Amino acid sequence: MNFSYDIIVKKITGQDILDALKFGKRTLPEPNKKFPQVLEIVYKIDIDISSSVIIGDNESFIRVDGERRVYEVKVNEEPLNLLK
Repeated sequence: MNFSYDIIVKKITGQDILDALKFGKRTLPEPNKKFPQVLEIVYKIDIDISSSVIIGDNESFIRVDGERRVYEVKVNEEPLNLLK
């Protein structure tokens, strides 16, 4: 198995973080090898709510359209600010 150890640094908003979590958890409770790895981010997921993530033909994120199953997101123990 070959792993890449490249590091990419990018400025993103809280909304981008929330969207990435929703996208990464969209298949729960089914297994997904594309599970997001996060540090200092905690959140809750309601798996009783079906994923409302809309994806494109190439499996890329487009938007969330419906109920939100990822909630109470905190970064470094602070509530996620979607605009920051």
